[in-house]
Amino acid sequence: MPAGAVAREQAAHTPKWVNARLRSQEWTNNPRADARTAAVLLIDIAGFTAKTDRAAGDGAESLTYFINDCFAILADVIDSEGGDIVAFAGDAILAIWVDPDAAVATAQAVRCGLALRQAMTAGPGREAISARTAVETGEVFFCRLGGWQDKWHYVAAGEPFYSIGLAYQKAAIGDIALCANAARLLTGSCELEPMPYGARLLGMNSPDAVAPIDGTIFGSHTGKADASDWVGEFRTLTVARVGLPDFNFDDDFLTRLQAFVVDVQQIAERLEGTVHQVLMDDKGLTLTLVFGLAPLAHEDDPFRAVEACLRLRRQLEAKAIPISVGLATGRLFCSNYGGLHQRTFGIFGQAINVAAHFAEAAQGDIVCDATTAQAVGRRIVFNLLPHLQVKGTGASMLAFSPAAVTDDFHAPPRRTIIDRVSETAMLRSCLDGLKTGTGKLVLIAGEAGIGKSRLLEDFIGSAQADNHAVLVANATAIERSTPYFVWRAVLRQILQFEGPGDGPRVRRELSEALLENESLLNWLPLLEEVIPLGFSEFAFTEQIVGSARASAIEELVIFILRRSSVRILLMEDVHWFDGPSIELLGAVARRLSDFLIVVTQRTQTTAIAEQRLAVELASSLQLRLDRLSRDDVRLLVKRRLRSSEVPPELVRYVYGHASGNPFFSEELALALRDTGKIQVTRGICSFDEQSLADSSISLSTSVERAIVSRIDLLSLDDQLVLKAASAVGDAFSSELLDQIVPELSAATKAECIRRLIDFDFLQLDRETRPLSFVFRHSITMEVAYHVLSFAQRKTLHRRIAGFIEQHHAEELQPNYARLARHLELGGEPLRAITYLELAAQQSRNNSANREAIRYVEKLFDLTQREAIQIGRSRKAAWEVILGDACHELSDYESSANHYHRAMELLGHRLPASKTERIGALIRNAATQLRLRFTSSKQVVLAEQDRSDMQRVAHMHEFLSEQYFYQNDSLAVLNGTLASLNLAEKCGATPETIRGYSALALGMGMSGMVGIGRSYAARAIQLAEDYGSLPEIARVRLVLGVLSYGLAEWDNAEAHGEHARRCYERLGDRKRAQNSETMLIFIALLRGYISLADERLARLFAELSDDSPPQIRAWSLSLRALIDITRGGADNGCLDKLKALAGQRLIRTEQLLCTGVAAAGYLGRGEAAVALELAERGLPILRECGVVWGGYAFGPAGIADVLLSHWEQASGAVSSNIQSQAKLACRELSRLARTSPICRLYSLLMNGRLCFLTGQPARALENWKRAGEVAELLQTPREQAQAIYRTGLATSASDPERESRLRQAADIFERLGAAKELAELKRVHPSPSSQWRQA
Repeated sequence: MPAGAVAREQAAHTPKWVNARLRSQEWTNNPRADARTAAVLLIDIAGFTAKTDRAAGDGAESLTYFINDCFAILADVIDSEGGDIVAFAGDAILAIWVDPDAAVATAQAVRCGLALRQAMTAGPGREAISARTAVETGEVFFCRLGGWQDKWHYVAAGEPFYSIGLAYQKAAIGDIALCANAARLLTGSCELEPMPYGARLLGMNSPDAVAPIDGTIFGSHTGKADASDWVGEFRTLTVARVGLPDFNFDDDFLTRLQAFVVDVQQIAERLEGTVHQVLMDDKGLTLTLVFGLAPLAHEDDPFRAVEACLRLRRQLEAKAIPISVGLATGRLFCSNYGGLHQRTFGIFGQAINVAAHFAEAAQGDIVCDATTAQAVGRRIVFNLLPHLQVKGTGASMLAFSPAAVTDDFHAPPRRTIIDRVSETAMLRSCLDGLKTGTGKLVLIAGEAGIGKSRLLEDFIGSAQADNHAVLVANATAIERSTPYFVWRAVLRQILQFEGPGDGPRVRRELSEALLENESLLNWLPLLEEVIPLGFSEFAFTEQIVGSARASAIEELVIFILRRSSVRILLMEDVHWFDGPSIELLGAVARRLSDFLIVVTQRTQTTAIAEQRLAVELASSLQLRLDRLSRDDVRLLVKRRLRSSEVPPELVRYVYGHASGNPFFSEELALALRDTGKIQVTRGICSFDEQSLADSSISLSTSVERAIVSRIDLLSLDDQLVLKAASAVGDAFSSELLDQIVPELSAATKAECIRRLIDFDFLQLDRETRPLSFVFRHSITMEVAYHVLSFAQRKTLHRRIAGFIEQHHAEELQPNYARLARHLELGGEPLRAITYLELAAQQSRNNSANREAIRYVEKLFDLTQREAIQIGRSRKAAWEVILGDACHELSDYESSANHYHRAMELLGHRLPASKTERIGALIRNAATQLRLRFTSSKQVVLAEQDRSDMQRVAHMHEFLSEQYFYQNDSLAVLNGTLASLNLAEKCGATPETIRGYSALALGMGMSGMVGIGRSYAARAIQLAEDYGSLPEIARVRLVLGVLSYGLAEWDNAEAHGEHARRCYERLGDRKRAQNSETMLIFIALLRGYISLADERLARLFAELSDDSPPQIRAWSLSLRALIDITRGGADNGCLDKLKALAGQRLIRTEQLLCTGVAAAGYLGRGEAAVALELAERGLPILRECGVVWGGYAFGPAGIADVLLSHWEQASGAVSSNIQSQAKLACRELSRLARTSPICRLYSLLMNGRLCFLTGQPARALENWKRAGEVAELLQTPREQAQAIYRTGLATSASDPERESRLRQAADIFERLGAAKELAELKRVHPSPSSQWRQA
């Protein structure tokens, strides 16, 4: 800045009267007070406290804009009216006019008051400002005070300041109040209304009293604050407002005032605080002492502030000078403000308001807030005071009064002394397992700064010393929403991909490696979701969406990892992983048992996050890092300071206040070194503990203040680079830094980077290309970012977004989430919304469902916060994404709620009652008939209308799937009809294909099998002609379910196998597993027990605790059913099934789990548990409308348990058991109307019920019919059960009896049904040799 500009800037921060005295050189280096008659004006902004509090919360830009909108205009109006601003007093401005004629000075002040009122009216782009104004004339003392270390403070003071304070408090908003002297001087020249304080100004008699305000005054302030001005920032400060109550301007006032200011200066100098302001306003003479301003930030600023006030009180009491002090600590905004010609450095926020209010309420005492008292801890004794009301908030606050400094030093709680020897040894022992191909998942947990990264560094060294290559990846908080972000680094290292130039080689190598695996070869373009290799998507991969896409990506990454020679994978900060990255890591840990995977996790995360990590990552070894011992801290500090030894006193300080946290310990030691508190000369560290004790300086536990104190010592250029880099959030290149910090030259930035590395703020990131830099610790990054004003953050984030868009124009997709975040923080919500939408859709397509939900919730939050109007169709699309994501997560209740909201937004309403559903079903059926049998001309729809209609069809389709799982056949049929009708109307082929297949299933479940088969044929034809692979797969799966429920096994198997192969090709593991479980159920029902067991074993190898609940319910039920058939289920399996039944499942899955578990426990002889489960399942059974396919095992198990209790009862059977058994059989009979498999079980169970109720003939008839149905359905086990029961009920003299029992035994033996075979032999032993042979 040119010398003249510097001089003007300095002059603007000094009142005119001070500049005049300094230029005239009238004053010697002594305190002085010159008395002059002057008019004093006070203008106080109404509601300023609340507005600045709100603005500070919203961000520095809005706060700066409000401050400048108020004060810049007012200051320049005062300047244009010849006034001299003597103080900016928070929410007020104090100005003076000096003239030999007091009346002239008073008139000038009053004219200015009128001009200010005119300036505060609303204008273009400005809201009106409300204020009170007061004017008084009298003797004003222009004082020069202090002088300690040649630092002087200038203040205007006198009785008029008291008078205007009393007047403005009684005046109404908008009034100009004239105190007694001012009113007297203007009598005759102004229109006045007498008031108790003097008079209220109504107007001036002179016609040219107030000239129009020059519009250029406003033009210079209407723009928002320039974020390139790096003066404004947020800082955590402790503010002490010291007042001199009832100060009198007698002959000795200068002596007392000088003693007060000098004492404050000396104490501030010793304790390294800043005398921010000495002024007199409506509240009297006050001094503001601040701790934490640059470059004097400390870790223990609250303690320093309280200690300073206690010392000041002691010293001034000896001089008979009473003081009232208010103390408060908080996050405050610091910035220049004011007009073009007069401005000042201000501090804004709630804490400074609280300190001022407490100073008024202190009445000769010291009062501090709870934040300050808590930060000080037990080093000072406090007395609790009554709650105090805080101006502008309407709330009361806890208040404390410090009494004295204690001798009892507050040591941290005693902790277990622990070093890192055992953790290092355990990690190194894991390397031995790799020699035998045994891997492990190791989770290292600990608080921030505890040494997780250091432990990994040591482990990497050990691994590399043993000739092990290591893959390393780090997560960052800013990228926690970017799918697969952390895996980019892993693949870069394996594939040796350093930039686009390596793309052709990597693509060629991967393609050649996958020549023998057609599926993976076809999926290769999906790797672009993880790392930009330059693959282009084609029609096939574009069809792979949702969970299929995630599964395919998983298979590709697993292949690449297996193919590499590296078997050690280290991943830091798993708590910042995005959802897909966590799920992929869990899959890698489960499937690659020869990999040693070590991850770190920060503790003190949310309970939900910890629970999710625990589910996804079932670690085989957990290392929880505790804090270091005193000896370990000594070694750490010694190494950090590069000293051969460190004094015990220093170790005591660092250990006591960092509590053994390694990073905090290092930062505190570096802060002491950088601030000169310790010296290291030729490896010898010197530390004068006594001098620190004498000045009561100690280190607190606030690492943030320690880091800020180090940042303050950097040059302004270094601070600028460091703060700008913190906005990036992860690794940053020199190229990126050039774009976001254009204020500095490239050479200057390079020097800054070098120094920041030397000062241990940054380090090279050797894993990224081009060469990048990262913060040495995330805490440092967070603190540096925290200091930035919001205005500065906005500019930085906009520049970062611009860089990403410019340099990643060809690969924006992986950067959608980053762009959305930077644009949102950059104050461009509309563009942020666009990228958030893209990120949400991308996440949904990639089966990153939790991320999709988070993005859409962010969309709603952002539009509400920014008051952005969004069209109903667009909002509906967001709700559909939420519904789809919840549907994929099996949260069907939330999914349905989102679909309902989307329907309402699009003008559709779902039927609520049964009557409404029947009416809707009739209307939809009539519509479908018209579409089938009339050649109606297709209506031409606008693109938005067509899109909305297709979206509604999509929702009906997904809701119908949920209705199917809930066994609501009426809702299934209505939903599929509605979906199909809409799809055909808007010409949406995919929805039409899926609608035909769904309708076929709905018709079949409703008993209209013939119509269902017709739609099935139509679905297959349309899918084969026009459908993509996902449509073909879905049609085959749905038609497989239809055939499966109708017991048409051959068709079901053909459709199921076709669907499974399609889904495997697409990589859709979830739906491939759906197809596989259906095929296993079919094998079990057909009596192919060994085949079912083999297929189930393969399925279990793919499953984990985080598999969908539906798949787990089916697979566990199958395991139990196979084991029951073979002689008895495993208790562990049954316990899991029982626990799963108690979870949040749909009704039919609850019914399946409960019934199968009940039958299993019965088979194990645990009758009480079995009965409890059967009774729990009976209400569920009554709620189910249709039970399809293998779900029939649920109600069959419940009926079996209840009937068995009746059969095995000794003596009288309780009426409750009898009624429950009869109810279960009635419900089975109801379900038999639409389900062939339920019909079979209904005959078996009702036969047993008839036998128990004394109706043997009806029982025999039911069992015979059951045998015939079982033979027709080809279900041999159920056929054997029917034959067995028929044989037992046949007369002993009937020759068919033994033949039937022998036939049943043959089938049981062939099936391997050992328990049923043993039961048959127990009940009916036969003397014949043929029977014995059987």
